[in-house]
Amino acid sequence: MTSNIAESLKTLLNQLYEERDKTKAQLDSLEKAISDMEGTYSELLSLTVSPVVEKVDKPKKITLRVKGKVRINPSKEKVAKIVRQMLEDSDKPLSRSEIYKSLDRQGIKIWGKDPEMVLSTMLWRAGPELGIENKKGVGYILKGKDYGILS
Repeated sequence: MTSNIAESLKTLLNQLYEERDKTKAQLDSLEKAISDMEGTYSELLSLTVSPVVEKVDKPKKITLRVKGKVRINPSKEKVAKIVRQMLEDSDKPLSRSEIYKSLDRQGIKIWGKDPEMVLSTMLWRAGPELGIENKKGVGYILKGKDYGILS
């Protein structure tokens, strides 16, 4: 009779351990969700509460969330300077895809729904100051550089 009671207590104890482990896992999941939400909330407050006091020449960085992680693209000015150097070193026009792949190989990541389009927009906005042009059907070129194929 004592062994039956001991077995029953052992079974109940094991069930309680299992229930405790499940509850711990749920609590961990809730803690992570709370932490993520607090981070998003803080980000939102910093974007909406911070008034613009004066115009700053510092390039604007756009923050993106990709698979729950914060990703920041390099400034369009930095990308345009690197692309200008690529075009100076190249003996032919470069396609957007070639430029994107070269930047990626150099460890320069561009994030967004369509990263190559983001690159194109960066070059469209910052490129003209550095003499970067996108010639339809040809690719990106440096203004005034002779590639031997343009008229």
